[in-house]
Amino acid sequence: MDSVVFRISLFQDVGCGIGRVTQELLCQYVENIDLVDASKKFINTAKESLKRFKNYRYFVQDIERFIPQPRKYDIIWAQWVLGYLSDDEFSRFLTRCAAALSSPSCFIVIKDNINTTRWVDLVDGYIIRTDQEYRDIFHKSFLRICHSTPVDLGLGMSRVMMYFLTCQINQS
Repeated sequence: MDSVVFRISLFQDVGCGIGRVTQELLCQYVENIDLVDASKKFINTAKESLKRFKNYRYFVQDIERFIPQPRKYDIIWAQWVLGYLSDDEFSRFLTRCAAALSSPSCFIVIKDNINTTRWVDLVDGYIIRTDQEYRDIFHKSFLRICHSTPVDLGLGMSRVMMYFLTCQINQS
């Protein structure tokens, strides 16, 4: 079987926190990464732990207002941060991300908790959506799921899903 090679020129880690995903996974495969988080403290920690990587850029920005540069990224990754957005904010965020993909073959990765019913944390307002709610928001944002997979994080953890999204060719 022939293997497919996909060159990743620029990756964006949205809601990067202290840079754990970049440090433990992405740095092995991607040379150029833009890291975005609302917390200056988290970004500073990420800068310190990733200082040996010279082609990383850091942005302190709330994701509901963050506008990535158009046609720039091969992959945009958002993990455990989109629950802080309302459904409409989430849809607008995805639309902005879709416009930031460098080509139709590029994709957005969403990794987040799911539940059988919608759940909202009364302390911080974090929303855990159902699989169908995610799918409805993706559709509303003109994104197509090219792959989805559950992620097993062990006993006692919430269910987690990863969605790999591409832009729909026909937006009707």
